[in-house]
Amino acid sequence: DPDNREQIGLDGTINYIQGLGLEPEDRRALILAFILDSPSMGIFRHESFVSYWTSQNAYTLPDMRGLLDRFEDELKSETGYIKLKQLYRYSFGFIIEKNQTTIDSDIAIDYWELLLEDRFPEKIPIWCEFVKLAKKGGISKDVWNMFLDFLIQYKDDNTYDNWDPMAAWPNIIDEFVSYCRKDTI
Repeated sequence: DPDNREQIGLDGTINYIQGLGLEPEDRRALILAFILDSPSMGIFRHESFVSYWTSQNAYTLPDMRGLLDRFEDELKSETGYIKLKQLYRYSFGFIIEKNQTTIDSDIAIDYWELLLEDRFPEKIPIWCEFVKLAKKGGISKDVWNMFLDFLIQYKDDNTYDNWDPMAAWPNIIDEFVSYCRKDTI
């Protein structure tokens, strides 16, 4: 960034992502922001950038791309839930607008599809449809975080037979379970 030597600005970030052979909408671009601890979209701190890649002995674009590809593969593995949860939770702070407390539901839907659809292919399309129909407005951090916990807990239960309506899930998740039970999955 010509105005701030401590960071890589939007233009530099886009050039860098394209140099890695990625598009900004690619999940690996979000993984990149996560591992480099980007404070906001389109910005990388110079110190974090150098420190992370040096710690990984990645000095070329192909080396960096290889690490991003491996991270993404780990997200898809059975043992990848911890990394997925870290990336997912980071994403809320990354995508929320400054001075806001919720994420617009349309943006949240885009990120649920990007981050979770390959891991939960039966649930994410139905959840996104429900959120569009429910027109609840913004998605709070609590709903965002609890939704992944819900997906993990009920990953193999599409009928929600073990659903406890008295559990401490956000209201929108209770409503989603009711929606699924009426429409069946």
